[in-house]
Amino acid sequence: KEPPISISSPRETNTSPPSASVFNTRRTAAALLLTTIADSQPIVYNITANEPAFQNLIEGLLRLKSAAQTGLTEPEREEFLGEARNTLDNARVELRQLQARNGTVINELSRTKEIHTSFINISQSALTDLTVANDAEVATRIAALRTQLEASYSTIADTNRLSLVNYL
Repeated sequence: KEPPISISSPRETNTSPPSASVFNTRRTAAALLLTTIADSQPIVYNITANEPAFQNLIEGLLRLKSAAQTGLTEPEREEFLGEARNTLDNARVELRQLQARNGTVINELSRTKEIHTSFINISQSALTDLTVANDAEVATRIAALRTQLEASYSTIADTNRLSLVNYL
């Protein structure tokens, strides 16, 4: 049994608090999870919470929230709403890409599962056809075959020693 997979990634820190006019996100590469699902068949699964799709989603929602605050002029509000719309559209596209990538992984897992199930069925069928040999019976059979073989060799040797006159 393999040990559980652990991922450690550097913590993201953002020392400036999010404000209505500035929103900083720091994107780091997601740690790859590599799992072997069959002999020489690794599969990479790496959807994590720090994916750009999720970050864009949160950023877009925060921009929507910022657009609803009091004290904004109409042009500022429109700017926040436009940025929110663009960010959320990007998040939607990126989420669909993650969904497609996850679907590919799921399809590969399903195909491998079918192969494993088929192999298990074939193996179980082959195991049921096996019979246990009786050691005493096998030894008796080998001794009888050895006696027949020795008799055949003896007959062949006697035949080779005969001359043409003795043979006829």
